[in-house]
Amino acid sequence: MTPDKGCECAIRFFDLTEIFHGEDTGLGDVVTFQGETADDVKAAFQVSIQGYCEVRGEVPNQPFSSSS
Repeated sequence: MTPDKGCECAIRFFDLTEIFHGEDTGLGDVVTFQGETADDVKAAFQVSIQGYCEVRGEVPNQPFSSSS
């Protein structure tokens, strides 16, 4: 698995806390991340997916990239 392939995410912004909260929706497991800016969310997503892969014994071999 790689952080930029096979990963679908839902990201929400919470006005009260002014935090973006993301959750991977394509893995079948719960992988969440959050940040105060879009860049923070992207970085937190990378860290969360890397941690997920490590726990599963997989190695992400491609850096996260955004098409938007």
